[in-house]
Amino acid sequence: MTLQMKTTLLLFIAFTFFSNACQASVDSSIVKRFRYIIQLVETDNAKELSRLIAYPLKRENPLPDIQNSTEFISEYPLLFDSTLKNLLKQYNDSDIFEHNFSFGLVGGNFSGEIWLNENGKISGLTSSNVSSPKDRSFKS
Repeated sequence: MTLQMKTTLLLFIAFTFFSNACQASVDSSIVKRFRYIIQLVETDNAKELSRLIAYPLKRENPLPDIQNSTEFISEYPLLFDSTLKNLLKQYNDSDIFEHNFSFGLVGGNFSGEIWLNENGKISGLTSSNVSSPKDRSFKS
């Protein structure tokens, strides 16, 4: 076996071990919570989803934070637009990333669209769609 083949094999083994070790650190309750959230989004159950939010839900400055379930339900169609819904269809348990007791969808095609706190509540949400008149006035 050549040196290059040995190096490639060692890198492959190290990568496989590291990937499995990272995934193993995510608690099964967090995995179940992400699956449940995606199920609620697929069925557009904004009311139930609003119960899984850590309020206030922080938003990108200068957009106002979402303070309660009533505001969340009214903003739901903008927060979970067709782009995000289509992305969530590609979810895989290995897309979950843990950082400082927060869990986000970061792997695969995700880049931090949804974050959960250590209690399994949605603490961060990134949406590409900012199209309500209220939101547009803040973005201008």
